[in-house]
Amino acid sequence: MSEYYLSLSNWVAGEVLLADVGKRQQLLEQFLKLAQALKKKNNFQSAMAIVFATQQPLVERVLRAEGIVLSKSMQMIFNELREWSSDDDNFKNYRASLKKATGPLIPFMIVHLKDLMMHEEKDDYKADGLIDWNKQTMIYDTISILKKYQENTYHEVSDIKLKSYIVGRMENTITYIKSRNKNMDKALWDISQEITKKLTH
Repeated sequence: MSEYYLSLSNWVAGEVLLADVGKRQQLLEQFLKLAQALKKKNNFQSAMAIVFATQQPLVERVLRAEGIVLSKSMQMIFNELREWSSDDDNFKNYRASLKKATGPLIPFMIVHLKDLMMHEEKDDYKADGLIDWNKQTMIYDTISILKKYQENTYHEVSDIKLKSYIVGRMENTITYIKSRNKNMDKALWDISQEITKKLTH
């Protein structure tokens, strides 16, 4: 799941960076609308990946260099997504939406894996030598959240042509970025620098 998250995030960032001048804003807005739709469908994992990609400094500086200014309505959507995805107070807003959600759901796995790691790092026994049942309860609660949503699946019909197009597009963009540098972060940063220089000279 975390590999999927990183791949999706890198793809979105790559698509925005590599877009033609004049088309970058339209593409950014399409991704923001997609993130909003995914959030409404409770696909929190994919929504988070897209929002994270659009907030990366290497993307933001290219948007600034091109002078892109979102419309009021799109800026409102962007602000709402950023507030929802914020890591403030241990992802308080995301956790609140998780509790309220009903129906099929794909949680933001990174948060819950971090929860498990944090719980596991605690001692199994308390100072008096007794088992720390609070630790076991927290581990159980976290696993229960993930198991709960595995049992409640989506039943929507998949658009095969659209899925095939997106997968192909992702593969092509990721392959190109990796051809620049196997380190994706470094490759995206280099691409961002090159585009920023072109836009400011």
